[in-house]
Amino acid sequence: MRNGYVFLFLFLILPLPVLAQQSGTVRGTVTDAETGDPLPGVNVTIADVQRGAATNVSGQYEITGVPVGTYDVEARFVGFRTATATVSVAAGETITQDFAMRPDLLELDEVVVTGQGTSVERRKLAANVDVINATDIEEAPVTSIDQLLQGRVAGSTVRMQSAQPGQGAVVNFRGITSFSASQTPVIYVDGVRVDNSSNTSFSFGGESTSALSDLLTSDIERIEVTKGGAASTLYGSDAANGVIQIFTKRGEAGAPQVTVRTEQGASFPVTRFLKDTGFSFPETRDNPESPDFGRTSFIEDEFLQTGTHQDYYLGVSGGSESVRYYASGKVQHGTGVQPRNGNTVYSLRGNVQTSLTNALNVRFSGNYTRSNFSRLSNGTAIEDPLTMLEVGDAKFFTGTDNLQDALDLALQPSIKEGVDRFTVSTQASYQPSELFSTSLTVGIDSRTNEQRALDPATADILTGNTDGGLIRYNRDFKSVTLEYIGTIRYPREGRITSEFTFGAQGFREEESIVWADAETFALPGTEDIGEA
Repeated sequence: MRNGYVFLFLFLILPLPVLAQQSGTVRGTVTDAETGDPLPGVNVTIADVQRGAATNVSGQYEITGVPVGTYDVEARFVGFRTATATVSVAAGETITQDFAMRPDLLELDEVVVTGQGTSVERRKLAANVDVINATDIEEAPVTSIDQLLQGRVAGSTVRMQSAQPGQGAVVNFRGITSFSASQTPVIYVDGVRVDNSSNTSFSFGGESTSALSDLLTSDIERIEVTKGGAASTLYGSDAANGVIQIFTKRGEAGAPQVTVRTEQGASFPVTRFLKDTGFSFPETRDNPESPDFGRTSFIEDEFLQTGTHQDYYLGVSGGSESVRYYASGKVQHGTGVQPRNGNTVYSLRGNVQTSLTNALNVRFSGNYTRSNFSRLSNGTAIEDPLTMLEVGDAKFFTGTDNLQDALDLALQPSIKEGVDRFTVSTQASYQPSELFSTSLTVGIDSRTNEQRALDPATADILTGNTDGGLIRYNRDFKSVTLEYIGTIRYPREGRITSEFTFGAQGFREEESIVWADAETFALPGTEDIGEA
């Protein structure tokens, strides 16, 4: 019986080293062919076994667990031509394969997704796809997607409504095509259709907050933009204004990499185009008996201020060939050049990719953003302090006899808004053979914002109601996306190749808006709807 146990034990453990010898390793260094410098961040892949790695800061890569056989190894990097080599992997051996990549000025080898429904080289597309890569994003001194698009997409018009917190730009790719319908392009984040409304709150002077301001650039890897018929063909009539595909950063196999970044900045008001009180209130310079005599630059001295900006970011990525991860957190706080003008943003993002088998890959990603805004009435609103001071009717509307009292009264009303947004997506990709691949994506985007505009009791002289009032505006948005894509590639080799892509996509959007307006608070100091 003892000999039987020994035989069973040997039967179980002997195959382990044998199996371990049925694979090999491919490693090497990737350099610039013209300068000889190492290239970090190059994606080196073996498509036949769905394995790959990214080069480190020294341009080195290593792909482990490659089954025995002969394969094509590809090295891809933005701005360089794709390099390909054939290697033969033997059991238990390490193959060294170096690449010297040459610059590609036209970037025709760049792989894009938008416009085809699946990954394809730019040279094979009939439609033009604009790409904003990681380098462009890192060099841009902006924080939101709408600011990033300015001047970087041909034929686009990106107009900022204002510099107020939470404000987003109006984005047009094909000009203004409708008087009432939305002109904003359809937006996808990691395959999930997200809220793209540029009007998500009550307007106090012609400006309202936008869902675009929630899409931060800190975790974006690249952006693809498609305009015209290609967008409508794939994504329906809603995409006639264009499609923006956002792809977030993913983890790479290797030791954990930690990124810590902080930014500090200041904003200074520009006053050379400002009509200050010396122009709008002539009595301040002509009447020595006026309380404001000599105060010709009251707006510049008492109203405008130096704005500040703080940004703190922490990210970590890494993993193995079978499981890769990426997680990040960001805190952002800023104040504007006007009083009661600021925003605070908390953002968390993470994703995990796992290879269950050589043919099946699953990816999960999620993001949560919390934003708090505060601002003043602006633009065409009578309550706008800047307009009242610049035009010259601050004393008239507030009933005061000096500019300081008028400003103090005008600054008592407050407009605050809070936004909670989370986006999650899951994608499963299956490639049983070189001829066929398929993927399934499921995702949810949820955005909730609550706005409160408070006029305290005894402060609302501007509208004639001295008992105060409150406006609440709540908006809830939810979107569910389901997409299936299949691709058949035959023939794959030769002078003529063919790819046939098919699929289906469905989405459901729900929007709920509740608006309440209350007046006459029972007691000074109260600020709830139920007490008005």
